[in-house]
Amino acid sequence: MGVTRTPHTFIPAVIVNATNGEFLLYRVTVFGAVTGTFTLVDGRNQTLVMSSNDQPSSTNPDFVFQRRWPLPADKVNTSNNYTMGFQFLGVTKYRYEVELHKQGTTQKIFDIEYVPSDDSDSFFEDLDVTTF
Repeated sequence: MGVTRTPHTFIPAVIVNATNGEFLLYRVTVFGAVTGTFTLVDGRNQTLVMSSNDQPSSTNPDFVFQRRWPLPADKVNTSNNYTMGFQFLGVTKYRYEVELHKQGTTQKIFDIEYVPSDDSDSFFEDLDVTTF
């Protein structure tokens, strides 16, 4: 049957004015008894941005992972593509959120829940980011 994808907010492309201090906040919440297996990859630079191997920002009641982008060490291109990949072994649900922070405001870009029908399920989600 596959993964049930429930988008609460879904904007598949975003513009980030990084030179003016704007940034994205990526957040993954893992529901289940394990930390899950997921990766966020920068397709243009072929680099790992965030994964389930990182230290979670919270473990109670669920595992929450967060990553601000860009950080000073991040390579920033004008056009970027980020792919989040989820594996569902031992996971009952993932929630994937992306927020754009700019000029003291926050805009939700992604807020999507993914529920597997089977432990062997996987799912991939793309986000296009234009940066200046």
